[in-house]
Amino acid sequence: MDPVERGHRIRMLDEFRRDFEQANTRLTVCGFALRNSDATQAQFSSFIQAALDVKAVCERPYALHNPLDVLFWLKQKLEDFSQQSERPEVIRASCRRELRLTEELIQNICDEVGEGKVVALL
Repeated sequence: MDPVERGHRIRMLDEFRRDFEQANTRLTVCGFALRNSDATQAQFSSFIQAALDVKAVCERPYALHNPLDVLFWLKQKLEDFSQQSERPEVIRASCRRELRLTEELIQNICDEVGEGKVVALL
């Protein structure tokens, strides 16, 4: 590998790590707000967007994490939130809607990677 290519690779990895750390920190902060059963719809929406931001960072070249891992993690969290009876019904309904959208995203990635021959076991 020539020095220019190596320098580019190091810069891209550094950029990924920085952006991943920022997105992951935002997701963590948003997740803390959802620990209370009285979390608002706006807080829930911020959490979803933060998770999708982490996924977007993981789609970049030189990413060290797989976007499917993020989506499967989000799917599990949404399943957990939707089953918590102490949460308001509007939040649980939003969780179920976002869960369906997340499952569609997972299947779309499987279709791209497997050229339509891979089915996500959801």
